[in-house]
Amino acid sequence: MLERRDGAILTAQGASTLRGQPNMSVPAPAQAAQRNYLQSLHAEVADKGIYVGMLYIGAIIENSAFHTWTTTPDGAALGLGPTVNPTISPNLLWNMHNSKGPAEATYPEAILNR
Repeated sequence: MLERRDGAILTAQGASTLRGQPNMSVPAPAQAAQRNYLQSLHAEVADKGIYVGMLYIGAIIENSAFHTWTTTPDGAALGLGPTVNPTISPNLLWNMHNSKGPAEATYPEAILNR
């Protein structure tokens, strides 16, 4: 990527990366450290044509391992948060990649204001 002066690194993480959430005390610190790393990497490579995009999702992705963990055997949700279709992540990341806009985005956008 550095030789070509073109490329993208895209990540999707949970909203607990940005702000502490109940039941997320184990993964959140590691995710926050990853965010700091990616922010630093973005600062280092943005002027070299490489885009680092970070997406933070404030919902449980349906059919994910976490969704399975938060759903009872009869399919009822345990009420730990809203759910979202799994296609949202790749679509949003693709849009971020194409626009080369801000390095960080949230879904839904309002999760930063909670």
